[in-house]
Parts: sequence; C-alpha cells; structure tokens
Amino acid sequence: MNRKAMKSSGLFWSLFGMAAFCACSETGMPDANGSGSMESGRFLAVEVANPASTRASDNDYEPGSDNESKVHSLRFYFFNKAGEAVSVSANGSTNYVDCPQIEPEAGGDGANVEKKLQAVILVNTQNGGTANVNSMVAVANYEIANLGGISLSLAELGRKIGDYGLPRKDDGTTPRFLMTSSSYAGAAGPVVATEIKAANLCETEEKAKENPVVVYVERVVAKTRLRTAWTGGTATREGVTYNGKTYTATALKDNDGKDIRFGGKQLYAIFTAWDVTGTIDKSHLFKKVNTTAAWNLGWIWNNAAFSRSYWAMNPDKTTLGYIRYNDIGREVGTADFAYCLENAADNFNDGTKSGYDPATQTGNRTQAIIAAVLVTVDGSDRATPVSLARWAGGDYTEEGAKTAMLNTVSTQLYVKEGGSFVSIKPAHVRFVTATAAGMADDKSEESPRYMSHLQLTEAARSIQFYSDASDAATLTSAQVNDSLKGIPGAKVWKTGLTYYYTDLRHLGPEASKGLYGVVRNHIYDVKINTIAGLGTPVYDPDEVIVPQKPGKDETYVAAKINILAWRVVGNDTDLAW
Repeated sequence: MNRKAMKSSGLFWSLFGMAAFCACSETGMPDANGSGSMESGRFLAVEVANPASTRASDNDYEPGSDNESKVHSLRFYFFNKAGEAVSVSANGSTNYVDCPQIEPEAGGDGANVEKKLQAVILVNTQNGGTANVNSMVAVANYEIANLGGISLSLAELGRKIGDYGLPRKDDGTTPRFLMTSSSYAGAAGPVVATEIKAANLCETEEKAKENPVVVYVERVVAKTRLRTAWTGGTATREGVTYNGKTYTATALKDNDGKDIRFGGKQLYAIFTAWDVTGTIDKSHLFKKVNTTAAWNLGWIWNNAAFSRSYWAMNPDKTTLGYIRYNDIGREVGTADFAYCLENAADNFNDGTKSGYDPATQTGNRTQAIIAAVLVTVDGSDRATPVSLARWAGGDYTEEGAKTAMLNTVSTQLYVKEGGSFVSIKPAHVRFVTATAAGMADDKSEESPRYMSHLQLTEAARSIQFYSDASDAATLTSAQVNDSLKGIPGAKVWKTGLTYYYTDLRHLGPEASKGLYGVVRNHIYDVKINTIAGLGTPVYDPDEVIVPQKPGKDETYVAAKINILAWRVVGNDTDLAW
C-alpha cells in the first residue's frame, strides 16, 4: 500500500511518514484497557503516514513542523466488513488498541518520507477474535477528541462532531494536533477505513513488519499565515517606529492612484498584527465527503490514489466566531501562524457552499483580518497616529466632524448658558459606534457597523436641552439622543485604528464550488501585494468585528494568496472596499 509521489494536474503530491513503535510482546503487552498479557494473538504492523508534505524545493507542499507532526498518543479502531466494531482487546470488550509509547524510527525515505515510524500491535485472537477484522482507522493524539473507553463502529466515529480547533497542550507549551485517518471519495461513498488482509496478521513482529498496513492521517485543523510582499510600485518606508516597535509604513493612495494626504501630510498604513476570523465552531472528527459523482465541482477535489481529498462537508448548524480589534495579535510575517477548523461545503448532496443575502445575512467565509493604524511619518521616521473622520464628502479631525455634524441640528437642539439659549456644542457629544447607538447590528453584511454616531456625553445627560429657544420646549436626554441619531453617521478612524481583510481562498472556480473555503491539513499562505484606501474604520477596539467594507469608493486591497496542503496553490485577488 506504499504509494509514490506523483504529478496530477500540475500538483506534486508526496508522502510524509509519521510513525510510532509500540513496545509490545506476545506475552507481555497490556491490552487496550491496561490489563494483563494475552496468551493468543496476532501481530499487526501499521505505518502511519501523513501525505500532506513535500520537500521545501517543491512549491506545492511543505513539511509540518516538529510540533505539528508529533504523535504523542495513537489509537487504532477495528471493524468488520460492515463497519461494525470488532473486539480486539484481551477481555473482548473494546475494538481499539492504544499505543502510548511513541518512538521514531531512525532515518527517512528519500524525497517521499520525512520521518518513518511504525506501530506494531498485538491483536487478540482468542475465540476467533480476528476472524472478522476487515479494516481499521487511526486517531493520533486521540485524547483531544474525548473518545472515551467504549467500542465505536465506523459509522459512530463518522458521526463524531466537536471543537477540535485549538491544539491542546500537555505541559502548557507544547501543542498537540489531532490527526485522523484521511478521507476521500469513492464511487460508492466516502472511504476512510484502511483494509486489513489476512497476510497482515502475523504470528511474529518480524513477519508483521514485512507486511505492514499503511494508514494515512491528516491534521484536523487548517493553518494560515500572512506576510507582505509589496509589488506594483507600492511605496514603503522602512524602519518606522511606532509604540516602541519598528515597522514598514506603506504610503496610501486612493483608487485613482493619488496620494492620500491629511493636514498636508502623506498618510501611511502600518500593519500591526493579523489573525483569522469568521472561524467555524465545530467540525467532523473524520473529514466528511460524498461520492465522486455527487460532487461535480469543476476542479480536482479528490485524489483516491493517495487517499486524500481537498474539499469537505461542514456539520449542520455551525456558528462562525469573530474577534475584537484588540484581540488581533499575530505578527505579520512568516514566523507566526493561526490554526482553525475547516469551513467548506454546506450542502452534502452537491458539495457546494451556501450563498447569502448581504441585506439580511452576514458572510459564511473564514477570513484573514489585518489590524492597521493610519499615521504620518516625520523626518526621523517616527510615526504619529491620525484621528481622521470622513463625513458628507469632507475630511475632518474628530472634533471637526462633531462641529460639522452638529451644524445640521443647530436650530433644533439648544441649551441655556447665562440665561441665553445657545445651540448644542461639540463638548456636549461624543462619538459611539453604530452598534452602541442602536443604528447597526451584526446580523447582515450591509449593516453599517463601521459608522460612528453622535450621542450625549455622560455629563451632558444631566443638562436640560430644548427643541427651540423657549423654556417650554424641553427635551429629555433620550429625545436628544434620538435627534442626534438622525444625523448621518461618520467614518471615524479613532487614533488611526483601521482594519483590512481577505476571504481565505481555496481551489475551486466559483464562490459556491470551492473558491472560498478552509479545509483541514491545508496551509493558507496570504501575501499582501498592494494596498489602497484607508481600510474599515475602528472606533471601539473592544467591539467584536464582523468584517465588512465601507464602500467601493473608500478602500481596495490586492492580495496574492498561496494555499498549501500542508500544500500551496497561487491566487491573485483584488479586494475592494
């Protein structure tokens, strides 16, 4: 069952071997439940291979890190031809065997195998225990999945759904990555279990090693990283200092290629951090796919020859999670990365991703979000954040925007000063987000969450306001706030805070057929090439961001996205704000 690397539709595929050796003997090996020796049994050698890596010289794949490839614990489940549990433990109670002692085998295997490990296990043959053993699956670092100590059929394992997105840690520092037998589509249905033949069950370890079963596993999570690779004449300034750190500042231009200036000075964007957002809350334990005929997506999403597929089904009733601006904290560059669960097909029958109505729904895509700050840069390369507001076609400071906006209600809102009526003043109001003002929500793509609206300050709420210059025309603070909400909102980049984002792109030709998506055991390598515009304004960095674009006339980002499985596919993308 060993498979060699091959070229398929221009994509180079190679095997990455991981293995584990279980120090077991015919008379001394504990069974799956830790009980005593077994007098009768057969040895089964298993090579556990992760086919998701390749040599660094190949652009389509790359090997995982030591942590990403480390097998801390290993469990095998056994089934009969119908996929039902077959007991293989000494006491006949469970259909799994655990291999807690993991030791790598020295050396590799040329370009195809980075590491080579092997598990040799003793399978109970008492009372014909192995007579019906037909297939098996593997779960590496299985404690993450909370599978318990009971027998599970193949169908029961296939129905397992959970939050496997955060690699668990055994000592507070070392992550553990859940890996399960890889899935692919067959003509009759999904294939996940590996066949066991009679020749694989041997009387000695040596014979078993000569006839190993090869089980392919894949990491349950996807991986994303983000860096800049400025092209197209993008002007940058290196060595710019901001908040005690050194950054590259990118000179901002509008959609027409003209410099964006504020107060006569060139505006720059500094990318301070990034992360993934719109992450799904649960996934199938084993990748769920349909048949080759059912999913006619227009691209090569399935590779049965290598026990792998490049698309997957989401569980029902999933929820996307989003983060606050202040929680965006990963370093821009190749040194940092983020993991998340796959977010792919929503419809099992045809493998497509559901569309959505922007007027009534938010998107269903996972995204890379980039935190940035708008600054000016002095002659000593020191950056100063700019509080910029845009309202009614004009650029203002935050205070200037308050004045301009209040001018529209100057004859509707009054206070008394020294016995005289005067119009409401900027000191009486503050900006709040559209969500806080009740003018937006997170239920639709087009809800104007990025806007800021005027509301009374806490101190001003105790002041008496009037609707005209008359003592009888009193207003409550709630009535004043309602009047202020009637003023069209402004885009306010408070202390220069802004963000950009890109939907993570996969391999398909259309939005519904795999163009956007995240699939387990893939790397999404995002390269930002060019930037134009001010990004989406952030007024309250503690408010959760459901990413959106304020309008085509504001911001554009061009990004080149390369995808790895732990694999790479190139994409050129223009993202319009």
